[in-house]
Amino acid sequence: MDLEALVAEASAVLDDAVEPFLAGHRAESAVSKKGNDFATEVDLAIERQVVDALVKSTGIEVHGEEFGGADFDSPWVWVLDPVDGTFNYAAGSPLAGILLGLLRDGEPVAGLTWLPFIGTRYTAVVGGPLMKDGEPQPALEPASLADALIGAGSFSADSRGRFPGRYRVAVLENLSRLSSRFRMHGSTGLDLAYVADGIL
Repeated sequence: MDLEALVAEASAVLDDAVEPFLAGHRAESAVSKKGNDFATEVDLAIERQVVDALVKSTGIEVHGEEFGGADFDSPWVWVLDPVDGTFNYAAGSPLAGILLGLLRDGEPVAGLTWLPFIGTRYTAVVGGPLMKDGEPQPALEPASLADALIGAGSFSADSRGRFPGRYRVAVLENLSRLSSRFRMHGSTGLDLAYVADGIL
């Protein structure tokens, strides 16, 4: 498979999803999920649109956040989050995007992060540079934590799990002794793209 060609096909598919993504801003909850998480009608509609278009244009099945699909360990599978940062999106924040990854035998080989409200598109294939709006970005240089923006995912201090809320609070407390420049965007995809781009 030609990864660059697949990313080009997928880019066109995501570009076609930008208009409904922008039009649906502030969409209300349509499907309740775990805790206070939810999906909007836009999540559902964009997932249907992107899945159909990707299968037609690339012949590769898709696993979507809302409807599931092909197994992650399939020989080839797209993995889609139609609206990353759904709470932001529904509240009217522009910090939301569309995330798409390509897995080969369970290993990531390409990724696309579309940030329609910001007007930025990131793509990458394994072994290649980060592409921002079609332009290759330079390799990252080491940076001091004291001089860096540090992104933190949203959480509750009372949450449980592998990394409980109290542990996260302690990590942030200790990091704050090195840098007071914390940012909590509420979109994991945006945070990861910004790390790759040297922003965070």
